[in-house]
Amino acid sequence: MPNKVCIFDVDNTLTHGVDASKSKCCQPGEDCLLNDSKYQPNWPSTGSGTSQYVLDTIQNCKNNGYDIAIATAESGLESMNPTQKNFIKSVTGTILQGTPMFQNSCTAQGIDSTKCVQGNLGQHHCCDNEYSQKEQMYKNIMKHMNIP
Repeated sequence: MPNKVCIFDVDNTLTHGVDASKSKCCQPGEDCLLNDSKYQPNWPSTGSGTSQYVLDTIQNCKNNGYDIAIATAESGLESMNPTQKNFIKSVTGTILQGTPMFQNSCTAQGIDSTKCVQGNLGQHHCCDNEYSQKEQMYKNIMKHMNIP
């Protein structure tokens, strides 16, 4: 069986913002939003959360033998945020930050984002700057999984 992976973005893909509403995001009569009063931790801010659609999609990937990975344009520091780390673990069931299955602005450029620490901004340009080109992130994940 070949290796398979579902690759997700973080913001506005795994998450919904504070302005999300049932009328905008859910089917009529449905309560698909899981906000901070129902689902901890919230990300990216109080009142944010995820949706049942996200949880169902991730579970569907897992049920069909796919691994889960993240490709985010976020800076190294932003993507290593402990609250976000806990949020991603809560929706995926695993800690991805610091592994090849989690790609951000640093890893896309071949730099270890765990070296981006507070007080050491500017050590690498990627630590505090986003990088929106995700092609290399996808390639890094696929290379790690031996997917041609």
